[in-house]
Amino acid sequence: MAPASDCLRLDRLSSPELQDLCITSRLGGGKLIACLPIGSVEQHGPLLPLGTDTRIAEELASGLLTSQAFRQNNWHGLLLPSYAYTNADTGLEFQGTLSVEHNALRGAFASILASILRLDIDALLLVNGHGPNDPWLGELAFRANQEQFRSQHQIKPVIMASVPQVMIKAYEGFSYPKGRHADWMELALAYALLGPELLADREEAFAQQAAVDAPASFPIVGIPLKSRSSSGILGLGWPKDRDIAELSGQVRDAVVPALQQAVTAAIQQALGYRDEQRDDLPA
Repeated sequence: MAPASDCLRLDRLSSPELQDLCITSRLGGGKLIACLPIGSVEQHGPLLPLGTDTRIAEELASGLLTSQAFRQNNWHGLLLPSYAYTNADTGLEFQGTLSVEHNALRGAFASILASILRLDIDALLLVNGHGPNDPWLGELAFRANQEQFRSQHQIKPVIMASVPQVMIKAYEGFSYPKGRHADWMELALAYALLGPELLADREEAFAQQAAVDAPASFPIVGIPLKSRSSSGILGLGWPKDRDIAELSGQVRDAVVPALQQAVTAAIQQALGYRDEQRDDLPA
C-alpha cells in the first residue's frame, strides 16, 4: 500500500493549486476523484491505537488513489482530511473513546458533504473504517445522490466503500472465527498497513491481546462494549502460534484487492451512468 504522503492531499494544496489540479485532470480526459477516509476515536483493546479505524481507512484510501486501476482509468485522486469524530457510544466506558451523538453527527456530516460536493470533482468516494458508520453514511450518500440526479446539474456521484463489510467477506478464507471488534483480523490488517511500529514497546499488550477469546455476537443490540467483551475485544484476540507478519500478509492479500475491485467497479458504473444521463439531457 502507498503511504498517504504519496497522494495529492487537499490539506497540503493552496486554493489556486487545487484549481489548477482540477483543470489539469480534465485536459487529458481524466476524472478527478475525491476520497474521504472516515473512522472513529475508539478503544481497540489493550494493543490497537484509539485511531485504528481512521488509520486503516486512511491507508486503504491512499492505496486506492495510487492503484494501478486508477492509473489505467485515467482517474486522478485527491485525498481529503480524515473525518474521525463519529459515534462510538458503545465504547464510552473505556478511556480515550470520543463519541458524537447520532443526530448531531448526521447534521454535521451532511453539511461537510455538501461543501465537498462544491469542489470541482467528478465523484466522491467515502472509505469507511468504522462499522457503525455504515447505516448513516449510506443514508446520507443516498440522499445526496438523489438530490443531484433530480437537479440534473453538475452530478458528482457519492460512492461508499465499507472496510468492515469487505473484512466480513474475507473471514471466509480463514479457519479462525469471525470477530466484531479489535479481533485478530483487525489487528492483522492494521499491522499489514502500519508495519512493525504498531507493536513497538507493546509486547505485554500483545500478550494480553493474544489471550482473549471473547464472544462476538449477542441477542440484544446496543449492549455497551464493556459488558459484552473481554479487554474491549469482540472475538479471538490472536490465533496461537501464528506469526504476525505472515498472517497479516494473508489478511492484506484478502482485503486490499477485494476493496480495490469493488471500488473500481463502483466508480466505473457510477461515472458511466452519470455520463449517460448527461447525454440524454435536452440541449
